[in-house]
Amino acid sequence: MLAQDPVLVTDFYEGLEDAFQSDEYSYSSVQVGNKIFLPVTTEETGEEIGIIENNEIKVVKDILEGSESSDIKELTVYNDKVYFAAKDGSGGSGLWETDGTEEGTEMIFKIDGNSNSPIGLIVSKSNVLYYTYAGNLYSYDGTENKKLRNGVNFVSDFATASNLYCLYGDDIAFLEESGPFGDNIQLVILKDGQFKEVGEIVDPAFFSKPFGLNPVSNGLVFVISGDSEESATYKYLDGNFSFSKLKTDGSTAPFDRLENVSDKVSVGLIREKGYYAINGVAGEEYLIRETTEVSTTQGFGFEKANYGDKFIIQLPEGGFFNGSNNIIYSDGTAEGSKVLIEMGEYNSNIVTNNQFAYVAKDISNGFEPVLYEINMDDGSYKLLKEFEERSLNLNSIYILGVVDNNLYYISNLDPQLGRELYYLPLGPPSSISSMKSNQLDVRFEGNGITINSSSAVSASVNIFNLDGKLIQSMDLTTNLRHDISQLKGAFVFQVILDGRIGSYKHIIH
Repeated sequence: MLAQDPVLVTDFYEGLEDAFQSDEYSYSSVQVGNKIFLPVTTEETGEEIGIIENNEIKVVKDILEGSESSDIKELTVYNDKVYFAAKDGSGGSGLWETDGTEEGTEMIFKIDGNSNSPIGLIVSKSNVLYYTYAGNLYSYDGTENKKLRNGVNFVSDFATASNLYCLYGDDIAFLEESGPFGDNIQLVILKDGQFKEVGEIVDPAFFSKPFGLNPVSNGLVFVISGDSEESATYKYLDGNFSFSKLKTDGSTAPFDRLENVSDKVSVGLIREKGYYAINGVAGEEYLIRETTEVSTTQGFGFEKANYGDKFIIQLPEGGFFNGSNNIIYSDGTAEGSKVLIEMGEYNSNIVTNNQFAYVAKDISNGFEPVLYEINMDDGSYKLLKEFEERSLNLNSIYILGVVDNNLYYISNLDPQLGRELYYLPLGPPSSISSMKSNQLDVRFEGNGITINSSSAVSASVNIFNLDGKLIQSMDLTTNLRHDISQLKGAFVFQVILDGRIGSYKHIIH
């Protein structure tokens, strides 16, 4: 069953102008509950922080007053607020926070007279926001902003789209330059407020660069690139005081790319061989896609998503003029890895909603886009929408998120409009014949519904008719009976609780 036709929310920047600059490499958006935060543009304000709420969009605050843009970057969710970098006209960018209101949008920290910007915002399991700014490491706990360490940069100038930092344990780990002349490379772990230097590569070749620091099942992995003897893939084991070279398929040769797909597994590219999934244990790696010809774009990472140990990832292969970025699905094993959807070169970002992921292909170069929904739990997918319009501009689809069972996205497919906001109503997550309870305890008694759980929490319920049209969405408290007598007929109830989804058919007389 295909989803219904797309709906234009509003021509926010009237005419042919773009309300969203989502064709830019650094564009980003985040979702907090039923709210989506993103940069929006108007003639009066330029690009500023905006919000989509109750199917409406607005500028939250004109930070750099007037038509000049505040250059919104690094949107990150922390304690139900959104943190981001923005310019206020006094040079460089500062760290800002917003709760979605103008009065709740304020600057947290800025270095006066500095042209830099906060980079690499990341939230640890210990509930601390970390970032680097002007070459130094900072933390923010919701109350106090502190400078922790000099000489730390989360993002490398080596354009591999792989960063120098990651979540590790309850806090973070990062790679930094060390030694009297800054020509060594060392791994640093932050734990319980203390920095631990756990290994150093002394005086590697001038062009050797570190990248791809990622957590794996029992430690960390990263890569030193270049032509020196130190060039290799490295592994750090939990609790050790050093790291060592890691063999993949019998060789310690460095990966060309290395990106995490979960907190246990990373995917790396070895040219002339293909893409491997590694967990940091030599001999347990597995080939998820064999390919001998790969053309990757500098500065761009791989779009990916995971649901537990299962993941999808777009992997480039082929030459410059005949390349593709197919969606690979893996259940965590070599046997369970496969090409799920054959894609071309021009694909959208990937956005998730519980176990479901959304992605579009053919979004540039005159192609007609196609939008998919992927179930990462079982590796199935369905086609949501085949657009009839051609992608006459770059990046004609940018996916934002799912709110009230509507998939929001940005598009410039309409030649009479600029890049504007749309949503696609989604049908039931599965057919009536294949509905699953997914171990939820949902009971229908006459004209009432009760969702049972170990404690009283909120569950989301979407109600569809049998044609797949969304009738109503609501949040219900568990362990209480809720009256649904206002409905008459047969319906599909989609219940979402603690990341689990169940679908149920019920007839109300």
